[in-house]
Amino acid sequence: MTVDEIVAELLLDRVDFIKIDVEGGELGVLQGAETTLLRHQPLLLFEVNVFCLWRYGRTLPQDLLAWVRQRYSYTAAIDNEGTVTHIEGDATVNHVLHLLGTGSGVIDVIASNDPIGVTTNNLKSDAP
Repeated sequence: MTVDEIVAELLLDRVDFIKIDVEGGELGVLQGAETTLLRHQPLLLFEVNVFCLWRYGRTLPQDLLAWVRQRYSYTAAIDNEGTVTHIEGDATVNHVLHLLGTGSGVIDVIASNDPIGVTTNNLKSDAP
């Protein structure tokens, strides 16, 4: 079942948050949630794993990011160090692709239609 079908079947009148971690099938899940995303505009969090995206979804990370950026006003990438990169245009998309290519190949992406107030300083802990 798609997200849109589940939301309709459960008669949900609001959806505030969607988290997706489906090892490469993210674009398919998002496409099956398009009505929900447009109607409810939930905060969206998903993983981008370059290997899985291509292996299982035949999706390029830039295509996934472009699809999300067409539907959400604000996006940011969070790498495995907790560094937040606000994706504000093609130059930042290229920077994020560089991070994927030179790092672990995995990042998280957060998307919202409201400004994203997450910064690197909010994520790092002072605890040993």
